Amino acid sequence: MRGFGVSGNMGEVTVRAPAHLHAGNFDLAGDLGRLYGTVGFAIEDPSLEIVVRKGEGISAEDEDARRFAERFVEKHDIGGVEIEILLRGIT
Repeated sequence: MRGFGVSGNMGEVTVRAPAHLHAGNFDLAGDLGRLYGTVGFAIEDPSLEIVVRKGEGISAEDEDARRFAERFVEKHDIGGVEIEILLRGIT
């Protein structure tokens, strides 16, 4: 597995994240004090790797990334961001 995590400096951050599979089961007897429980597994593919940089305005080729950037810039009152998607999907 290539690994996952966050790296960067004051003006840029790179995030690598694998996909996650979640399997759930109902606790039909109620012995565990809950109705439903899950367990999750990280898998290498598909995965996502993005770079986010300080910028002027908002720059993102992907529509989902652009919507996220707009909300983030507004909420945190920052000048702008540039989002670059390095890897998306199955490698």
